[in-house]
Amino acid sequence: VENDEVDRRLRGHTNWVNGIEWSPDGSRIVSCGNDKTIRIWDAHSHEELAVLRGHIGRVYSVTWSSDGKRLASYSKDGTARVWGADSGEEISKFDSKFEAGTILDWLGREELLISLGEDNKLLIRHSSSGEIEREIKLDYDQKTAILAVHQSSGRVVIRSDRSLIIYDLE
Repeated sequence: VENDEVDRRLRGHTNWVNGIEWSPDGSRIVSCGNDKTIRIWDAHSHEELAVLRGHIGRVYSVTWSSDGKRLASYSKDGTARVWGADSGEEISKFDSKFEAGTILDWLGREELLISLGEDNKLLIRHSSSGEIEREIKLDYDQKTAILAVHQSSGRVVIRSDRSLIIYDLE
């Protein structure tokens, strides 16, 4: 960005935006916010492509599947939802019991979601049912706010104080 100029401002949310992410191919952007919506934007034309509604509480996080065909979100309403990224249709919904500080992402095989909450627990769930496949209590006593997932290998990196911890989940 030259001279600190704004390239384009995407307007549509009516309250704070809590999460944004580029699609894997860079053609779209997804955002979510306190207005209880998820919005999909064309990254080139800056047009709003879709508004996904269904959550009844603020939406804390939204993330793309690695193939760009699905989105996963979670909300203050206590639910996580999986959406068709092209259709905007809700594919699945389940009680999540996620907290505001939870980080959500896809894990390896596309049917799994991984979450990291302020309780220092990694939860691996089936995206269609929400059934917990695996729960891992992390071995340190601090709140964590950073999680990076390498989707194809099933490995995650978590920030712990002044170090990084790598877990191989596959």
